[in-house]
Amino acid sequence: MTVALTAAADVPGYGTGARLETLDDVGKALVGRMKGFPTRPTSKSFSRFGTALLTKGGYDGLSQDNPDFAGNDQALLDEAARQTRLPGGALTAAGWCAPSETLYDLCATESTDGIIDLPEVEVTRGGLRFTSGPTFADIYTQVGFHLTEAQAEADTPKTCYIVDCPPFEEVRLDAVGICIKAPILTNAAYPELVRRVIEGSIVAHQHKVSAAIIAQMKAASGAALAPVNQGATVSTSESLAWVAESFRQMYRLSDSALLEVVLPHWFKQSLREDLARRTGRDTVQVTDAEINGWFSDRSLRGQFVYGLSDLVLTGGLPVVKPPATADALIYPAGTFVKGSSAVINLDSVYDSTDLVQNLYTALFLEEGVLVAQRCYSSALVTIPVCDSGRSGAADLAACFGTAETP
Repeated sequence: MTVALTAAADVPGYGTGARLETLDDVGKALVGRMKGFPTRPTSKSFSRFGTALLTKGGYDGLSQDNPDFAGNDQALLDEAARQTRLPGGALTAAGWCAPSETLYDLCATESTDGIIDLPEVEVTRGGLRFTSGPTFADIYTQVGFHLTEAQAEADTPKTCYIVDCPPFEEVRLDAVGICIKAPILTNAAYPELVRRVIEGSIVAHQHKVSAAIIAQMKAASGAALAPVNQGATVSTSESLAWVAESFRQMYRLSDSALLEVVLPHWFKQSLREDLARRTGRDTVQVTDAEINGWFSDRSLRGQFVYGLSDLVLTGGLPVVKPPATADALIYPAGTFVKGSSAVINLDSVYDSTDLVQNLYTALFLEEGVLVAQRCYSSALVTIPVCDSGRSGAADLAACFGTAETP
């Protein structure tokens, strides 16, 4: 997904539609826009002015406006979820007699790593309407008959499957966004601070949207499955492969069909430590490629995200040991599809009631987001965590999936 930043109309210093290369430019545009607001309003008033547009790209035609889908939301979701679309310093002279220099730059370390990755479509009409239809499991159990010769001669009725119209589900866009107010004097005297807050807020917004999507996916997956603790994180994680095999059987999926596994961001470290502690390894180094290979060898695609059973930082202090359990979501690829509006507006707002307090609305951002679950069910698995490095017993006395004998 690519995003283009462009200036709205009448932004001082920027032509209409001019490209804004960085969020620094967005901050400057917002400050420039607000400098034109009156500072002594004579009456209560409220105005909202466009400052910048974030236009999403990379939908590859996955839009409700695409005539190829002719208003068919189901076809749009099917195309988005098609598996083939997946991506396989300087030193000063001696003597510090000069006064210290004030650094006005602010630290910015956040990133968008660890955000949920889902197929995404452009929603232009407020929502999506679709049906998952009958599941293959329903068809498999209800279609067909098998009569013995005696039953056939006795004119035993042959059961027929009645094709019923499936119910349609409608998912509407949720409105999500950001509203930031800043003192007028701060905007003028310390614009770096305003830009820092704007930059960090946009990243925080993406993580919050991701967490909300994950919460909806967890809710749709129902009660959590609890595998037997096999005494090692990697060994217990093998339960995911059995859940995947259950989905393959349920829907008669092909051997090459991928299943998505969504895990907490910290869980990769737990897998790494457990593998590193196994007997017989030449080195404690465990690469990301080895961890990813553990999943791909089982036709799984692992995602390690924030917002799914995160680490609990008591008093903001780092943890020194892993949690006792980890939640994992598993589902056939394409089960969940994200819908969003293609254009995100970044506006400056003039509100005379705020001016009384010497405040401006520095940023107002709003977009629409939804999550649609199509065709398949999903599972939530609570995995016991134990970085022991333990592997199968040499005498094979313990089997996977059974309780340990004391």
